[in-house]
Amino acid sequence: MTTEIIMPQGGQDIVVGKVVRWLRAEGDHVAEGDILCEIETEKAVFEVNSPCEGYLRRILVKEGEEASILSVIGYLGGLEEDVPTSVQREERTDNVGTRVAPPREGPDVASGLGGLEGVPVSPRARRLADEKEVPLSIIKGTGAGGRITEKDVLAFIERRAEQSVASSTDQVAGGRIVPMSKVQGATARRMQESKQTVPHFYLTSSVDMSKAMKYRGELSSRRNDPGAEQVSVTDLVIRACVIAFRENPKLNSSVLDGQRIVLWEDLNIGLAVAVGDELVVPVIESIHLHSLEGIARERARVVARAREGKQSSLAPARFTISNLGMFGVDQFLPIINPPETAILGISSIEKSQIVMSEDTVCVRDMVSLSLSVDHRAINGVVACRFLQAVKTALENPASLG
Repeated sequence: MTTEIIMPQGGQDIVVGKVVRWLRAEGDHVAEGDILCEIETEKAVFEVNSPCEGYLRRILVKEGEEASILSVIGYLGGLEEDVPTSVQREERTDNVGTRVAPPREGPDVASGLGGLEGVPVSPRARRLADEKEVPLSIIKGTGAGGRITEKDVLAFIERRAEQSVASSTDQVAGGRIVPMSKVQGATARRMQESKQTVPHFYLTSSVDMSKAMKYRGELSSRRNDPGAEQVSVTDLVIRACVIAFRENPKLNSSVLDGQRIVLWEDLNIGLAVAVGDELVVPVIESIHLHSLEGIARERARVVARAREGKQSSLAPARFTISNLGMFGVDQFLPIINPPETAILGISSIEKSQIVMSEDTVCVRDMVSLSLSVDHRAINGVVACRFLQAVKTALENPASLG
């Protein structure tokens, strides 16, 4: 049976992906799960795995070419099967279950690999886009019903020309222009959108990590496998957050619009990771199903993949953790990554003099945790309970096992 190879979305705000390279050639036999190709988006490079066993019968999108997300980039099938020579237009669903309607046929509708399915396009806009090699899939129409007009295409061409001039000029008076990478540009847009549209409020809490650090050392000494991943401070905090989510599930949510909030059943945690000058957020899926040691393995795996420039999961994060402790940061207030409703920042662990309940002074390992919260979805009391649950779990590390 012929099976479509679909361009993955690779992020909730991604509309176009580019084929970096095909790892299999037409006619090659592949097993289910084999890597077929690598796709690049603004966020990272993703691997596309074979959904079934068969033969790679046809490649529709060549290396270096772009295609709309959820479009067909190739076909799998048997050697004796007839496979399409172009895209079959069937209704599909995206990665959140939204129905993707097949495009209407006709000269005023964008179709194929160069346009968004079902988006109306004027004939003059289409001709101009073809002449100037403009991908209709990345243009937002301003006409009635989102129709892409000639004016929209002209505006895009003008912006592209301006960007081309700016990128070709690497010197300005007193400085040098350095263009942003795709990842940096995407991060900049999302963080600007977050600060402009999401009403942040912030909570900080000082946590005594003395017992947790001792517990971490005991785990390390008890390891039976010398090659096993060592539990890190980040792993301890992740596990504490999982416990806190059990008691405070409202933080595992997203604001859909001004009137609705979705409470997610899955719990996927993103980890803010620096790769050179760029920031990427690899995702650990279904984190609540992992033990502490399992979290350590998954954290090491997804971070290593991210530093190779590849993402291990296409699942969206529901909550992000950012650890700047290794840089000696005392405290910071992280920016929420929409559509998540919260992000937790971890500072450095420092030895501090603490006055105990019996008025004695002790030296303890202290860390500052900062929780940034979307006030549209979460009120102060709920956020305080969540952060308190994280603190309690870390100060009683036996609960983390």
